[in-house]
Amino acid sequence: MEEKERMEIHFMQFISSLYSSCMFQLGKIMNPITGKVEKDLAGARATIELLRMIEAKTEGNLSAKEKSSLADALANMQMNYVDEVKKGQEKKPEAETKDKEENKEQKTETKKAEEGKKTEEKKPSDGKNSKRRIIVP
Repeated sequence: MEEKERMEIHFMQFISSLYSSCMFQLGKIMNPITGKVEKDLAGARATIELLRMIEAKTEGNLSAKEKSSLADALANMQMNYVDEVKKGQEKKPEAETKDKEENKEQKTETKKAEEGKKTEEKKPSDGKNSKRRIIVP
């Protein structure tokens, strides 16, 4: 095998490795080490930026096959990144609505508890004991 062919294979393996890393970071592929699907959008973005830098720095020095593989990997990574960002944005309003409902329920419970305390404070004493007792639920 010629040195040039060997270098092309190594370059393709390198691009494939970065592509796989990005897919792990986007939660598209299960992490074989942890056995879990994990998302790291910041890491995925950094991997994409790294590949874009490699594309710029190797301009004019790649074979047609290398250039095509690099462009395909980069395009696929970017589309999947945008897809995951959109999914995150769709879930945010739903999560915010849920948080608002939970906060509303907590405020209602707090208000009821406070009203209960006030009612207990206003109960008339039997005249024997002039001290007020506050019963906290």
